Amino acid sequence: MLETVRETGVDVQAVLAPFDLEELPGELPALEVASEHPYLLTYTSGTTGAPKGVVLSHRGLLANGLALALWAEVTEDDLFLNVVPMFHAGGQGFPTLTPLWRGARTVCVRSEAALARFWTFADRHRPTWMLVVTAFLAHLLERPERPSDSRFKGFLAGGSALSSELIRRFEDTFGIPVF
Repeated sequence: MLETVRETGVDVQAVLAPFDLEELPGELPALEVASEHPYLLTYTSGTTGAPKGVVLSHRGLLANGLALALWAEVTEDDLFLNVVPMFHAGGQGFPTLTPLWRGARTVCVRSEAALARFWTFADRHRPTWMLVVTAFLAHLLERPERPSDSRFKGFLAGGSALSSELIRRFEDTFGIPVF
């Protein structure tokens, strides 16, 4: 798996440099894990048919996180606000693995709490990125609250059809790009 990471050109030592790995308590066992070995069994929502189990590999999740980090030009100054459950592949991908590639941070907030008080959390933590389902964008448009001072670079949205009208309304209202 390290070869896969090296092929990306990412300087792994530089990414890990801020962390004193010698200070970890106890001994970490060596693991023999091939990059193609299963990492996670997740289930689709069944939107277009019966829910299906999908096996994701270590390589696939790492490659996805790295590709998104490169696309979003993530730096150590970024902060991701994660409102997607961690049992969902989406919650583990963009808002969790992506920032790890660049030494950025993630704040996790329960979905229902984020729906009720989103801009409170956004104002408190000042995130730059987040992943949301389409309905979350529509919900924010219906509420009267607005951010006091946003530093969002963008919202990555999906989970269902995302109309150009919803994107336009959200971007016009909040000044935050939707991808």
